[in-house]
Formats: sequence, C-alpha cells, structure tokens
Amino acid sequence: KKNNMDQSHSNTSQTKSTDRKTIEKNRRIQMKGLYSELNSLLPQTSREPLTLPDQLHEAAKYVKKLQDNVEKKRERKSKLVATAASDKLNSTGSLSMSSSVDHFVPRRMPTIEIQETGLILQIFLVTSLEHKFMFYE
Repeated sequence: KKNNMDQSHSNTSQTKSTDRKTIEKNRRIQMKGLYSELNSLLPQTSREPLTLPDQLHEAAKYVKKLQDNVEKKRERKSKLVATAASDKLNSTGSLSMSSSVDHFVPRRMPTIEIQETGLILQIFLVTSLEHKFMFYE
C-alpha cells in the first residue's frame, strides 16, 4: 500500500513539474514573439541584429523621441489655433504679428473696383480669405 502511495505522489509531482515546464516554455515563446513584434516597430538603423537589451534600449529611445515629437506638434497646434483666433479678432490692421512665425505677415485690405460701361455699373469687392463680409439689403 505504501509503495502505491509513493508512486501516486511521484506521478503527481512529476505532472506538476511537467506543467511548470510547459507553462515556462509557453511564456518564453510568448515573450520572444512580443520582443520580435516590438523590434519590428522600430526604425531599422543598422543591418546587424541587436541584442535583446539593445533592442529594449532602442525602443525606449524611440518612444521618448515620439513623445517629444507629439509634444512639439501639440505646442505648434495651440500656437496656430491662437494665431487664427487673434487673426479673426484683429482684422483692422494692415500688418499683423503672427505668434507662430517670427516675422510679420502682410494683410491684404479689401479693395473696391468700380467699372462703368454705358448704362451698366459694375462693382467688384476683392478680399482675402481672412476677411469675411456679409452684405445686407
């Protein structure tokens, strides 16, 4: 009877050991796939394959670079939005200082052109896209 129990305990122990090995093998395969996928997302700078620590270092640098680019683009967008809003409010001057660019942007004032041809009087109003006019009757 005791021999039977020892054999049963041995089988259970062996099964647990096999299960742990299988779980670890599957985990390693999954991690290898994830590392490979991460490496495929990085821009290829050299033809030589990188070691795993180098791949992780390059990935961290690349993510930081992308974060910096996103932040710069957000800042630029907010400057452009602020400039567009101030341009709408400041429609009286002929020159306007743009906050997104370090130089003056000339503003084109509306012009009226009148042509008389016999009994016909033609009036042309020429404006830029920045100036919006509403005609009332």
